[in-house]
Amino acid sequence: MYSYLLSRALDDWDDSVVGEKLIRHARESRRLMESATKVADDPLISLATEIAYDRALVKLSEEHGIETGPEQFLNPRAVRAELEDALRQRGVHVTDRRSSR
Repeated sequence: MYSYLLSRALDDWDDSVVGEKLIRHARESRRLMESATKVADDPLISLATEIAYDRALVKLSEEHGIETGPEQFLNPRAVRAELEDALRQRGVHVTDRRSSR
């Protein structure tokens, strides 16, 4: 189910969001996801913020040559950690404010 929702969200992606703009978007989406999971009483809000972050993470990963896709998100937390690590190894930090590259 999660993979399907993520796939649908990716269908609506704005292809003009690339480079530094995409990194900033991913960081903001991650911050919102973390905030929502801490305080949201509504699980739908948490789900929406997770989908938004994972969508940005997939696009950012693809931009940096990391193969991924919604079908890999059977365990979203584990996939997030893997993609964040792979991006970090390429000099792209979505989990903090360090500059990329």
